[in-house]
Amino acid sequence: MKAKMDVPAAEVFGSRKAAREPVQISVMVPKKAQKNMRVDMTTRGYGLKEKSIWMKDTLDAFLDTEYWRSKRYIPDCEEDEEAAQSEEDPDSSWQRIVVDSECMRVMDPAKEWFKLDPETLDRALAAAIRSAYYGLHQDPPLILDLSASSVLRTAILWRIGQTGSAGG
Repeated sequence: MKAKMDVPAAEVFGSRKAAREPVQISVMVPKKAQKNMRVDMTTRGYGLKEKSIWMKDTLDAFLDTEYWRSKRYIPDCEEDEEAAQSEEDPDSSWQRIVVDSECMRVMDPAKEWFKLDPETLDRALAAAIRSAYYGLHQDPPLILDLSASSVLRTAILWRIGQTGSAGG
C-alpha cells in the first residue's frame, strides 16, 4: 500500500488543474446597493452578463494607488509639506475604507455572485490581509475577520458612491 505522500495531488484534491479556473464568489451587499450596482454597470457600458468584468474593473480602480495618491492633501506651503510627507502611504486610504465598512453591518442584505479569475481573487485576498493588518495598528486595535468578499463589497459601495447613486 502506498503512503499518502506517494499519491499524486490530482488524486487527493480532485482533477482541478494548477492553472486554476475562474472561481465563483458571493458578496453580501445592501439591497439598495444591488440596484445601484446595476445602474452603475449600465451607465459604464457593461451588460448584465458582464457583471464579473465590472467587478474586476471596480476592484482594480479601488486598489489603484495613483487614484488614492491624487486624493491626498497637497500642501500650500513648506510647513505643510513636512506634514504631508509624514502622512501614511496612499494605500492606507482604501485600507481604512475596508476596515470602516467592515465595522458596519450590512442592512437588508442581498447576495451577489461573481465569477472571478484567480488573479483578481488573489488581489482581493491580499487587500483583505493588508486591511486587517492596518486595522490591527489602529488605536484601539481592530481585530476583524476580513475576507475577499469584504474587499469586494467595499469596492462596490465605493464605486456606486462615486456616481452618486449610493443613496438611491
